[in-house]
Amino acid sequence: MQTEPLDLTDHLIRRERRGIWLALAVIVLLGIGAVMQVLGYDTHLTHYMTLAAMIIVIGLVGVGVTGPLWRKGKLAQKRRAVRSDEFRLAAIDRACRHAFIVTMAAMSLYAALSEYWPLAVLPSALIAAFVVLGVILFLGSFLVLDGRE
Repeated sequence: MQTEPLDLTDHLIRRERRGIWLALAVIVLLGIGAVMQVLGYDTHLTHYMTLAAMIIVIGLVGVGVTGPLWRKGKLAQKRRAVRSDEFRLAAIDRACRHAFIVTMAAMSLYAALSEYWPLAVLPSALIAAFVVLGVILFLGSFLVLDGRE
């Protein structure tokens, strides 16, 4: 069975999905490290949290280095077409709703449980945890919903 070579649009879609996977992995890693640090665990992950910026830069360079994509013409038009695809926009909309609902439910659950079991956590750490939860849910949900085409 022969397969056709991927065109520019397919390359752009794959590249964007790799970038989203990378962003999800970095956010999960940083979230785990932050939670471990707040809970008082002293591990290598919490010691090297300052290297997160370098991980992000290396990842962006790795995802951005795709030679054939930059040499082909009409890249901006193809990128606009990929990003304005109605199925992709619907996936983004549904992913936003999923992340919002689950994050609000988690906040409500925390508010109800903190009445009986208060946690000694800084408010900024708590807010950051809910933001990280929302971002992880959005990116994960988008990857699942966008993959079903």
